Amino acid sequence: MSSVQALDVEELLKGTPYRAVARLGAGGMGELYEAVGPTPGESVVVKLLRAELAKQPELVERMRVEGEVLDLLSHRNIVAGRGHGTTSDGRPYVAMERLCGRTLQQELRRGPMRIGVAIQLTRQLLSALRVVHEAGIVHRDVKPDNLMVCRVGARAELKLLDFGIAKIIEGRASVAPPAFPTLNGAWVGTPRYASPEQARGDTIDTRSDIYAAGIVLYTIVAGRGPFDDVKGAKRILDAHITDEPPPPSRFAPIPIPPPLEKVILRAIAKDPDARFPDALAFSRELVLVMGKLCMALEPVLERTDRDIVSVDPSGGAMESRTTIVARRFDQVPTVVAGPTSAIRTPISVPPPRLQRHLRPVSPPPPISRAGVLVSAAAFAAAAGGIAMWFVRYCSGVW
Repeated sequence: MSSVQALDVEELLKGTPYRAVARLGAGGMGELYEAVGPTPGESVVVKLLRAELAKQPELVERMRVEGEVLDLLSHRNIVAGRGHGTTSDGRPYVAMERLCGRTLQQELRRGPMRIGVAIQLTRQLLSALRVVHEAGIVHRDVKPDNLMVCRVGARAELKLLDFGIAKIIEGRASVAPPAFPTLNGAWVGTPRYASPEQARGDTIDTRSDIYAAGIVLYTIVAGRGPFDDVKGAKRILDAHITDEPPPPSRFAPIPIPPPLEKVILRAIAKDPDARFPDALAFSRELVLVMGKLCMALEPVLERTDRDIVSVDPSGGAMESRTTIVARRFDQVPTVVAGPTSAIRTPISVPPPRLQRHLRPVSPPPPISRAGVLVSAAAFAAAAGGIAMWFVRYCSGVW
């Protein structure tokens, strides 16, 4: 960056607590800049309304709403606000936390994701939408471009971005609605993720975001949306209104479990009353799907004259083929397999490259009656703890 360019960038945020250091990109309405704040080491992203649009009161109001929404919401799966206001030359801005990662749209260029990853990411999105909806806000633009996937250690953490066209439900939100609300019959959003009622320009509620989240999940597992073969914005909107979406299993390169496909198709039902009533109900159904996938993997134990080979159900639900993994658990290899329908040949002995890790398995010593009673009591206590955890997990306490 030349000294002239550097000077121009630094002048952009005069009158704010921030100093721009680099331009990150631009969209139809605003420009994005990396900036530093008054706190040493603090790095933020500032969204700045384009200079030629700063005199349009409707867009200024939209920036005000976005800033207030981000300052109001606090959730690990929602980008955190860092203040909003106006620069000395009258351009509205919104500051937010600096995220390190890639958009979900960029991640999907590599292809569809595994079932377990898709469910995890979607449940994080639904967790964010639950907070948004409880605050009396409809996002209206849920799509992969507005979802950032950040790496936190070995875990992928989703962040919901861009509340620029959010709808404020009057009487339910502490944020004042824009002075220039969307007119009846007008359409806002992204065609490929628009609900039927949104496409028609009807009054929408939080179930419109449920539809968009269902399209996102469809896209994650199938690698494409239900109407990606349709071209042109108007034709796409018409498809959302009238065309029945094909099941995602028609396009997915990996098998999609029927329970998951049923959940996706319910989420993108044409009639809002046929969808999940809220984000929590959608998320709970995904938990039940994961439970069904785990139950489909019954543990298999086969004893040979030299070893025990087992099917580990902990991760097998994510794969559609049998895979042997060399793990050193007391020198006994673990065989991780997909659903039992995907196991084409019986598992009897490990491959030769793993046989050097094996040792003869001795028969277990006899267990006394007292030992049986103690083991039964311990099992009952553990089962009760697991049941309580599952109830609290499904109820959204954790």
